[in-house]
Amino acid sequence: MSTITEGLQSIFTFPFKGQHWQDRFAVAALFAFILVIPLVPLIFLLGYCGRVTRGVVAGNAPVMPEWNEWGQLFTDGLRILGVFLIYLLPGFVVMGIGFGSLIVSQVSLAAHMNPEDYSAFTSEFLQSMGGMWISYVGVFLAMATGVFVVPATAHMLAKNSFAAAFRFAEWWKVFRASLAGFLIADVLVMGGYMTLTWVIYFCVITVVLCCATPFVMAIGVAYFFLTLAAMFGKLYAEGVQKSVAASTQPQTGVVV
Repeated sequence: MSTITEGLQSIFTFPFKGQHWQDRFAVAALFAFILVIPLVPLIFLLGYCGRVTRGVVAGNAPVMPEWNEWGQLFTDGLRILGVFLIYLLPGFVVMGIGFGSLIVSQVSLAAHMNPEDYSAFTSEFLQSMGGMWISYVGVFLAMATGVFVVPATAHMLAKNSFAAAFRFAEWWKVFRASLAGFLIADVLVMGGYMTLTWVIYFCVITVVLCCATPFVMAIGVAYFFLTLAAMFGKLYAEGVQKSVAASTQPQTGVVV
């Protein structure tokens, strides 16, 4: 059975356990709170999550590590962000093309609206529909590459090398060995994201809670990032163990 089902309790509760977890979680939530500042808070938060992942990959239970060695946090966070951007770039480009075509067609349609010019209307309508479908292709492409970015990032953290994220033959064995777990985790990610989105939306539309929305969002984002870091670290460690075990098994039917 995959650790994604065996270790859910430890994954979901570790941010609230251990010495000084309150202070360490508060710092993570603070960085999530100031994500409106471009890049820098995100880089440090990703670097801290990378430290969580690296500890789990090494075989340790997920814990809230200290906030120290800020240079290393920044370097790890920058590497993680770079890997995500490179892997997701094709999907983002396709989405940009689709949305751009959709916007241009809508603006052109509004500017040249003529009920009697059916050919022009049909052309603009078809262009807008084409842009919409292109954007959908970009979304699905980003989702597909997002499946691979997780083992690639975990491999980079395990090897402490940015180039390791692009040595496909190395991390592919780990990904394939724990494929079911990674796919289940992706479903949990989407479910967690939707849940967080609805909680924030509920706070926004509620008169009493609307003022607390930024704080709820900061706590939710910090918790979401931390649990994902531990979850994917466990999956990577499990994949390494399975791939090593498979490579050391004697082949049957071979005459020596």
